This record gives sequence, structure tokens and C-alpha cells, in this order.
Amino acid sequence: MLKLLAAGAVVLSTTLIADTPAVAQSWPSERQIRVVVPFPAGGSADVVARIVTDFAGRSLKQSFVVENVG
Repeated sequence: MLKLLAAGAVVLSTTLIADTPAVAQSWPSERQIRVVVPFPAGGSADVVARIVTDFAGRSLKQSFVVENVG
């Protein structure tokens, strides 16, 4: 009986959680997107980050800023 009650409670709580609406944040249209690279500027990680952010910026029509924190 206790197992049946526990199973019913799990099903009820899952149903209540799944019924709540999902709320998404709007895409940042005015702000720049910062990409933090944890290595000094001029290294291979910096070059790869700049290539990726250039491609992503053109694809998403959004400006990206690469920040190097070395």
C-alpha cells in the first residue's frame, strides 16, 4: 500500500511540474555578447575564439566581443 501511495505521489508531482509553462528570455538585441578567453591575446585560443565569434556574429546578426583574461 505504501509503494502504491509513493508511486501516486511521484506521478502527481511529475504532472504538476510538467504542467507549468516555460518562460524564455528574449534574445539580447541591443547588448554585445562577451566571450571570455582565459588565455593571453595572440595565442591559438584567441585566434579560434575570434574566428568562431566572427562566424557566429554573421549567422546570428549579433555583435560579439572577445575578452582575453590571461
